[in-house]
Amino acid sequence: MSPTRRIPTPRGALQYLRRANPALGEVIGRVGAFRLEVPVNRPAVVELVRSIVYQQLTGKAAATIYGRFLELFGGRFPSVKRMGEVEFDALRSVGLSRQKAAAIQDLASRALDRSLKLRGWDGMSDEDVIANLTQVKGIGEWSAHMFLMFHLGRLDVWPAGDYAIQKASALLEGAEELPRRREMARLGETYSPYGTIAAFYLWASVD
Repeated sequence: MSPTRRIPTPRGALQYLRRANPALGEVIGRVGAFRLEVPVNRPAVVELVRSIVYQQLTGKAAATIYGRFLELFGGRFPSVKRMGEVEFDALRSVGLSRQKAAAIQDLASRALDRSLKLRGWDGMSDEDVIANLTQVKGIGEWSAHMFLMFHLGRLDVWPAGDYAIQKASALLEGAEELPRRREMARLGETYSPYGTIAAFYLWASVD
């Protein structure tokens, strides 16, 4: 496994969220400490390919396909150049859908022509990271949010389009329907600047 580092919880963050939403405060009390670990020295391109492969699949099925993808390159993650040279049918042969195979080719192409930035994240805002990543076919806002949270360790990311977050938010408020986009945006403002931490507890509440 890749080494990881733990992102520290900002002082006062949990108290802030308890005040922002007492119902979330009860979840915080049940779950305990906030835990977020991000990989150390794992190239961004590895994270992005994994995110494409794992979309809409169970962990076991995705891991099998990802393993077969690596086998195309001798069992190791390829350079962007090698990944860009692999045939579409070869990508399909490991179990990737047409859309995912095309997404990996598009990612490699954009990385090679440098329209997709794979470094210099520290100097980029969340919005710039999202814009950079979502130019790749197959990487949408949700995937960009996951990258911000679990690769870069950003603490004010609010994945409003995540179904589990929507469901947890509805349960927390005792609502029968999932919150609409405007309500999710309002919640994101309520939890800012600790959207990632709020999301952690909401995910935990429905696990």
